[in-house]
This record gives sequence, structure tokens and C-alpha cells, in this order.
Amino acid sequence: MARSLLFFAAVTLSFGAAVAASEMTSGRTFVHVRPEMNSFWRTATNNVVELPVDMPYSAKTATLQVEGTGYERTYLDLLEGFFRLELPEAASPDKEDVYTLTLTFDNGTERTARLAVTLRVNGNVI
Repeated sequence: MARSLLFFAAVTLSFGAAVAASEMTSGRTFVHVRPEMNSFWRTATNNVVELPVDMPYSAKTATLQVEGTGYERTYLDLLEGFFRLELPEAASPDKEDVYTLTLTFDNGTERTARLAVTLRVNGNVI
């Protein structure tokens, strides 16, 4: 009797611990551990960047939509080659921002990336 009571108590405690642990876990997320190897996230070296515009098959022009906190610009009729994008400078920590860049081609293809502009002093990220 004591043995079965002990077994029941162990099972009950194990179940309770599993439920408590499941309530303490957070949702899943994807983390880029080597962002230099991923084209979906970049930190700009300054606020002016040269973006490559590589046209997919059958595309002739593209539209670039740039969105940040309180910032939105649209650039129309981009051609293949490089596009010089100038973003607001991060002159102080509160001016740092992450921008979403959406390149939409006239054939319906869409590419999205994120670009951070951070505060730099003497070329170093602060």
C-alpha cells in the first residue's frame, strides 16, 4: 500500500512539474546567430547605402518602399543596377532605427529585408 501511494505521489509531482515548466516557456522565435551570413538583416555602416537591384526574370522596373519609425519613402521606376539610398542619420541613440525595405518588381516578385542604422562614433557602433 505504501509503495503504491509513493508511486502515485511521484507521478502526481512529475505531472505538476511538467505543467509548471510548460507555463514558464516562451513562444518560439528564430534568431540569426550569424547575421553576416544572412541577407535579411544588415546593420548599415552609415546612413547612405548602395542597394543592388537585380531584376528577376521578365521584370523591367521596381518600386522600393522604405518604412521606419515615423519614416516612409517610396522610390518608383528603379532600373537594374545600384540604387543609392539615404536614410536619416542616427545622431543619437534615440535616432537609431530599423528600416523595412520592400522591393516590388513589375512582374509581381517581392523581396524584403531589414536594415538598421545605428549610432557610430569614429566608425564604431556604440
